[in-house]
Amino acid sequence: AFAKKGLHVCTFNVKTLNDTGAPESLARELSCLDIAIAGLQEVRFPDQGEMSVDGYEIFWSGRPDGKKQEGVALCINRKLRATLKEWRPINERLLFAKFGHTRGNLTILVCYAPTQDAADETKEAFYNQLESTLNMAGRGDLVVCLGDFNAVSGLTRIALDVTIGPHGSGTMKDNLQEMVAFCRKTGMRIGGSWFRRKDIHRLSWYSNDGHTKKEIDHVLVNTRWNSLMNCRVYRSLVFPADNSQ
Repeated sequence: AFAKKGLHVCTFNVKTLNDTGAPESLARELSCLDIAIAGLQEVRFPDQGEMSVDGYEIFWSGRPDGKKQEGVALCINRKLRATLKEWRPINERLLFAKFGHTRGNLTILVCYAPTQDAADETKEAFYNQLESTLNMAGRGDLVVCLGDFNAVSGLTRIALDVTIGPHGSGTMKDNLQEMVAFCRKTGMRIGGSWFRRKDIHRLSWYSNDGHTKKEIDHVLVNTRWNSLMNCRVYRSLVFPADNSQ
């Protein structure tokens, strides 16, 4: 039961789920890692929909023109299906979902930001839509953004600012500025920057040059997470197991 062992959440750029057997391979991998909720990017499924595969439910939001490009999805352990209150496909880069837990609601946003080389207008449109989607969450919701932000967390910290923790990585570029500006405006924190980790657990993008490595996949959380942790009730954030399954 999740109430006993905790809830494991991840974000994962899968490159594609359109290949034969890819959803099944994903489900097996998530099961081996004991992942209950996964935010997925570049699933390359067109339109929108949902499917069941090997103990998991996959909800996706893709391009409306039928092209098998971009696309995001939320993959959850089937035992959590009863706690899913709603999910909404926003576009090929954003998906919204809300779950119930013992202290209220958990809002999950799955995000896939434009690359560094994308036009400024494209980046601005993405973060405007991301902010609008975030506003769909309730005031007391625990909010988690699972995403490939195509940006590092950076090392620059400002006094009294809690957006970036003491263990960030990388140097300032346009995409980082956009992500940090969004976080500061909405009160989100770059979760991974608050924990010391080995590079093998932090870096998620490797260049074809064989040398360049970056941390571009992030879990963003709002301050509700911190207040619950401080109250020492964080174990109650796990979802109730469905004993009928």
